[in-house]
Amino acid sequence: MTIEEMLTAKEGEHFEFKTAENRFSYTELQNEGGGKVVFGITDKRPRKVIGSKAFDQPERTRKGLIASLCINVDFEVFNDGTERRVLVFSVPARPIGLPVQVDGV
Repeated sequence: MTIEEMLTAKEGEHFEFKTAENRFSYTELQNEGGGKVVFGITDKRPRKVIGSKAFDQPERTRKGLIASLCINVDFEVFNDGTERRVLVFSVPARPIGLPVQVDGV
């Protein structure tokens, strides 16, 4: 996936766009229902790359999500050729019929 593809992707079941220029709540990230959560691109069309400083240690965030959700989470970091960083977490959909735990609950 490229930044250009993200700029034209439909927000919905597979993509959730968060501006998150500086911060984003870890708890809100835990509550996403699956798909790609994109930080640093506006959600309103026409979409623009604004960059995000949220989750400055994405590997640490990924490990925390895996520990709290008990499902595999991955991430990618993109740069649009400037200082603007786009961070994408890939969260698998919750398995049908299998409740997903958050912090052991």
